[in-house]
Amino acid sequence: MGIYVISSRPERGGAANKWSVMYSPNGNVPAPPPLAPNYLPSSLVNSIVDPLVIAVHGYNNREQDVFTAYAGLAGLIHGNESLTKYGFTGTVIGFDWPTGYLNVLDPNAQMKLYASDLVQANTNGAPCFGLFLNRLTNALTGKNIRVNVLSHSMGNFVVTRAFMDDPSVASRITNFISFAPDILQSDVDLPQLQGCINNIAGKWQINWAQADIILMWASNWANILLGNEKCGADRLGQVGLRKDTAYGPKITDHQCDEMLSHVGATSFDATRGLWRSSRRVHSAYWRCPEFMQSILDLLK
Repeated sequence: MGIYVISSRPERGGAANKWSVMYSPNGNVPAPPPLAPNYLPSSLVNSIVDPLVIAVHGYNNREQDVFTAYAGLAGLIHGNESLTKYGFTGTVIGFDWPTGYLNVLDPNAQMKLYASDLVQANTNGAPCFGLFLNRLTNALTGKNIRVNVLSHSMGNFVVTRAFMDDPSVASRITNFISFAPDILQSDVDLPQLQGCINNIAGKWQINWAQADIILMWASNWANILLGNEKCGADRLGQVGLRKDTAYGPKITDHQCDEMLSHVGATSFDATRGLWRSSRRVHSAYWRCPEFMQSILDLLK
């Protein structure tokens, strides 16, 4: 038992904007694959058991961090929260798009990294994800495999842009599960994206947390200063859907502050009537049992 990761990092895909299949038995990064770019081996296709979850990470991740997260999600790392721990019997595949990595809080350095990762998400991540998903679902024709996408943070930018670049991509999946989505709240109102979401077989489930200070300040200000949005806009992963708008049965949202408080990511301030903002919230979903269970509930 191991995990397949689809990498679009230039040093792995063999060329810019190409993806390559990598197999890890234990969550460690394997040697560079001998496969040709955009080649889908039968070993991957034949290993898939229903339901399939394709996980897409956010910004600021080293390659090893990505492999570790996906292996943990698939139950390959003892002690980690995982889908398999709560009864998942399907398959997890990871999608790795080229992000940089910075482990310092220097605002200027983080701004440069965010800007670089956003470019990669748009010019590399989104097109490669769309190409891979089309190739995979064509290969799975007739196998009765439900294909679900689970995306974190800027990974939601990758997925939604892949949908809008090629609306047929959305029609190939069953459920789209977002957590801490680093996209504009108003993106959900884009007619082009709504048309794509209407093509999915199941639902778009949006998991958000009011206490997510990474989205409240870091991502929001980065996009404002980069000129991507106007001051006053909100990130979907920090505010959820607008309550005065009817989005139809395909789109649902779930406020996750309380469940994330159970893993110590935040706490409730009774005086202010708000959850305490914390940068721990943004990544706490990965280690939250209730979040894992909510994914399984949607996949039933």
